[in-house]
Amino acid sequence: MISITLLYCYYLWGWLLLHKMGKIKASPAPSLVGSFLFTTVTAFALRANRNVGLDLRLGIIAWECLMMLVSLRKYKFSMRDIEINIMAFASYLAFLHLNQTNFQTVYFQELPKSAKGETLYSYYRKRLS
Repeated sequence: MISITLLYCYYLWGWLLLHKMGKIKASPAPSLVGSFLFTTVTAFALRANRNVGLDLRLGIIAWECLMMLVSLRKYKFSMRDIEINIMAFASYLAFLHLNQTNFQTVYFQELPKSAKGETLYSYYRKRLS
């Protein structure tokens, strides 16, 4: 199973929590919108994801949608937030490079392979164990 440290969404969810608690001023909303769109498209368009249970794909999309909606609640568009989100994503790509991998390998090969044949229940049971 792929390490959660290689998945950008976990960093976004932590960032969102810190933002909503008032610990970080910059909002992850732009990245969460992009994450939701990316997840929705790849869940159905990526051939490798056809072997992933429909309930798992829909569950992940629903969770990403919830995180996006929470981030957009009372959000005011800020060019500074977009710049910070771009820098955060660039830092994430550098982190992947330092770990001898890349975005394509993680999201288009390893992640679909680790979820192959999984249902929502079985996938999260593995994640939590």
